[in-house]
This record gives sequence, structure tokens and C-alpha cells, in this order.
Amino acid sequence: MRRLALAVLLATGPGCWELLPASRDPIRDAEHREPHVCPAGDPAYPPALFEPGEILSVAPLYYTRSQRGSQTQVLYGSILELRPIQGLTSEDLERLLNCHAVRSLLGRAGEPAVPNDPFWAPGHVVHVRVEFDEGVTRAKVEARDFDGAQAVLQRARAFVGQRPP
Repeated sequence: MRRLALAVLLATGPGCWELLPASRDPIRDAEHREPHVCPAGDPAYPPALFEPGEILSVAPLYYTRSQRGSQTQVLYGSILELRPIQGLTSEDLERLLNCHAVRSLLGRAGEPAVPNDPFWAPGHVVHVRVEFDEGVTRAKVEARDFDGAQAVLQRARAFVGQRPP
């Protein structure tokens, strides 16, 4: 029955494969995501984007799961509160950060090499969501697994710790 369902999904159209579970190979996943999240050519990153002083706070990103009367919090990554960047909407910023995460994972030339870069984690596929709410810009950096979530949070905390005294 599973094979039949898989065959139906694959036969119904080229985009339907996205309904299938993610690959366990982060490089293959990143290669697939790159054309969808990155503009043609090299992205134009604002210089302030990779400055530790532009991040106002770092917090863990938890989601709550409820099962049979109990709730558990599961770590998914980090929430970074950012200073606004002139000329970028939240959608533009989200696109740039997702592109940076994919290109960094793939080791593409031209990507900023930032120690403890908080917007990606080596060996892990991450997704960045940017929200602008009540004058605050928040980037939620989510990983697909617990190890990736820990890496994202540790890198973000270390990056902010790099602020000059």
C-alpha cells in the first residue's frame, strides 16, 4: 500500500515529491533548496547582517507538544532579535538568510565566513523565518533535529558573546 501511495504522489506532478519526508542527507536537501531560496548570481548581503552588535538578544526556540494530558517543550533552534536593517523588508531578510544558510552549508564561494555564524549550522539544514512585530525584528532559526537545534542555539549564543567590550 505504501508503494502505491508513493507511486501516486510521484506520478501526479513534479512538485508533489515535496510532500515526502526530507532526505537524511543535508547536502542533497540544500542543493534542492538553493534554486528556490537564492537569487540568480551572488546575493548582496548588507554588511550589518553579520555583525554581533546587530543582534539584540538570543533565546531558545521551543515548540510545545501535547500528548494525552501532558506537554513537553522541544528545542527547535534559536530566536534572534535583530536591529532593523534599512531597505530590507522581513520577506527580503528571510530570503537572504535562507539563501545564506543553504550556500554556507554547500560551501559556496563568496559566502561570508563568520565565526559562530548564527544563521546556519554545519551539517544541518536550517530554515529561517523572519517576523516583524511591534517594532521588533525576530529571526527564528529552526533545525530539523535536536542536534541541529542545539548547534544553532550554541552558535547564536557564541556569536553574540563576540561583542566588543
